[in-house]
Amino acid sequence: MVSTTIASRYNYSVQGDLYMQAAWRSIKASIYGQFGQAAAKQAEPAQKAAPVKTIKHKTSVKKPLKTHSKPTLVRAEKSRVLSPAPKTPEAVPEIKPKGSISDKIKYLSGKGYDVYRDVFLASLRPSIREALSAGKSKSPAISREDINKAENFVFDFMEKNYSNAYMDWPSSADKLEVRKLGFELASLDDIIENCYKKIES
Repeated sequence: MVSTTIASRYNYSVQGDLYMQAAWRSIKASIYGQFGQAAAKQAEPAQKAAPVKTIKHKTSVKKPLKTHSKPTLVRAEKSRVLSPAPKTPEAVPEIKPKGSISDKIKYLSGKGYDVYRDVFLASLRPSIREALSAGKSKSPAISREDINKAENFVFDFMEKNYSNAYMDWPSSADKLEVRKLGFELASLDDIIENCYKKIES
């Protein structure tokens, strides 16, 4: 474009060629000068721009947070499963001697010795029958055989325990058998006393 503009004004010659070169240089300089000035003008605001202030951020020192100490939980020890304490055997009640048949006869006679065993046992059965008859149940179905059985249970018990100071008729098996046969005999004291009186009379 520049060459066309220059060529339209001047005819080509050596001088013209030199002139064109000089003109070109001036045009070129002016063109580049304009660009340089424009670039400089654009650069000036950037240079004149206020220096960027470096904002110092206040480093806030973080205060340690108050940690509320958690209450230490004391673990309760697991209750040990204790085996039940061995049961102490119940104290067996002391069995006090209630006195033998011989002791009761001594008491009745007032003597410190007993010479009545054979005589007592020989005279015992009538006194037993009287006691059984008094303690007979109301049932009329008691046979003669049942009466004899009950008499034998009582006699055998008294013979075996004649000298036994721990004789216990109320808790004996013989008393239970007598009851099954239809007779209620709570004590032997009446039989002993009745028999002794017969001996002495």
